[in-house]
Amino acid sequence: MTNLLCRRVCGYVRRSWQLSSFFSEKQVCACSTRAATGFDQHDSYTDVLESKEDFKYVERLLPQLQVPSPPKHSEYPTPSGWMPPKDKSTKLPYFVKRTRLHNWPVYTLIKNGGTRQLTVVRKIEGDIWALEKDLRQHLESIVGHTIASHVNEVGMFIHYKGIYENEVKEWLKEKGL
Repeated sequence: MTNLLCRRVCGYVRRSWQLSSFFSEKQVCACSTRAATGFDQHDSYTDVLESKEDFKYVERLLPQLQVPSPPKHSEYPTPSGWMPPKDKSTKLPYFVKRTRLHNWPVYTLIKNGGTRQLTVVRKIEGDIWALEKDLRQHLESIVGHTIASHVNEVGMFIHYKGIYENEVKEWLKEKGL
């Protein structure tokens, strides 16, 4: 703190034309004498003592590096409607990977001031076109008309025109994805 203050004050005084008459050329601040002599103020400090037993109080404040696995329940779905993912070894050619918090990656996207409403299914692995076809047929049977969709193979997501987030999540739950 003293070094910083000294540097600020000395730099200001050197640059200031009003106060330049107070300093002669031979007068220098503590910063420049320390730099010239090679003396470092840190040499005079005492050693630091590490307390490993007190670190447990710090550890509980740090964020966890990974999300813990969900607890086992006696029956599924839980009261919140959550179900654990099943194995990838199902007979379906596609799989929807869960998010890091073990939820389905199905979202509602509203654009253009609310005039364009989309349902997005992300993290699709396997045959994305088969998933798009099966899910579109299911949604069309619910609403009774055709639904526009957009498949992005590289991004591994599908957009469906309209808000069908709950219907898609129910369908994924039924399929065991």
